[in-house]
Amino acid sequence: ELRQIWLNQHNQYRSLVAKGQAKNGTNGFAPKAARMLKMTYDCAAEASVMSWIKNCIFKHNPGSDRPGYGQSLWSGSGSIFKANITQLAVWSVHSWYNELPTHGVPKNNILTWNVFNSGVGHYSALAWQNTYRVGCGVVYCNGWVITGCEYNPPGNVIGNIIYEMGDPCSTDADCNCTGCKCSQEEALCIPPSTNA
Repeated sequence: ELRQIWLNQHNQYRSLVAKGQAKNGTNGFAPKAARMLKMTYDCAAEASVMSWIKNCIFKHNPGSDRPGYGQSLWSGSGSIFKANITQLAVWSVHSWYNELPTHGVPKNNILTWNVFNSGVGHYSALAWQNTYRVGCGVVYCNGWVITGCEYNPPGNVIGNIIYEMGDPCSTDADCNCTGCKCSQEEALCIPPSTNA
């Protein structure tokens, strides 16, 4: 199911980052994450992003149109247009994540305007520790395709840390959030709403 693919792609990259296995520009690897939250799928976020991208305008809509949601967009044309919808989901999330190995983030992991403007804003939205719900969509436009995801609670708060650094959880208590469960295998903290 497509929703599961969007979700798995996000959690896979969040797990890679949390384990300290994500290449960080020329700075070696991004620091490990102490309590990265595992994401769950949000159908309201999907509805919100679909209502915008169906207009086939490749820019962000005003934040006031999507209260409480951060947004990432991706588009492609040419041969990409012929790709299946599953492949588009994989490519989109990979391209957002790929800003980390391409541009890198500073060792202190703080999102300043300079860092944001260096071209890592989609990566930082994907890796924002406290964002734990995501919903995505794909729309075929005239000869090109647009994909988007919206995030809740939104990340990319300028001046804040992308995620707390440190060794990933080994116990539920390490997660430091009520009702969270530690998934040592994934190096992610699973919020109570997603404890299935």
